[in-house]
Amino acid sequence: MLSNLEYIRESLELNLFFMRIAKEHSIFIEAAFTAKNREPAEEAEAFKILFSNLLIKAIELSDGILSEDVTASGELVTDLTLQAEKETEFYTGISINSRITKAELAFANEEEPSIDPVLLQDVYMLNQQALASTRALANYKARLLRDVLACRLFTNNYPLLLDHILREAKFYIRSLMRLQRKNSSNTIDDAIEEEIFWNKRHQGF
Repeated sequence: MLSNLEYIRESLELNLFFMRIAKEHSIFIEAAFTAKNREPAEEAEAFKILFSNLLIKAIELSDGILSEDVTASGELVTDLTLQAEKETEFYTGISINSRITKAELAFANEEEPSIDPVLLQDVYMLNQQALASTRALANYKARLLRDVLACRLFTNNYPLLLDHILREAKFYIRSLMRLQRKNSSNTIDDAIEEEIFWNKRHQGF
């Protein structure tokens, strides 16, 4: 069973990582459609905005809470992220809120962060919002994959890529569900599952 600090910290670190992935997936899904497919492109844009807003909430809750190992690791953002966003925006015409990245680059750490019931409830609600949003995104990705495989939809994203990002969304959902039960991930089965997932992720292309 996770302590309150472990629950808050693991939740925020998971959300900061996967909310950015969800936002970026939405951007390159949107960019890969042709002019004919305006409706699914608009859906991707809506998901980009949704996860951008969730990421802002996560950032607001995270300052002074995250472990120094995570903020210094480069797993959330790197010194190349801002430039990559600028170039993506230039080449695709898709708006990207760079203030999100700047806020993450400015994270502060505290050795003994203050944990109170309000923060605990805010993190719980953020996880619930993330669950609902990621389930909706996973359904959208699954629909795209089915339509591409059935030759009902054209996109410059290969089916293998769509399958890959769908698996990431499902992994995020499972991780959030574990956290909402306050279950620790420090078990052999969890470690094996995560290792298999990331091995498949890197072998997916």
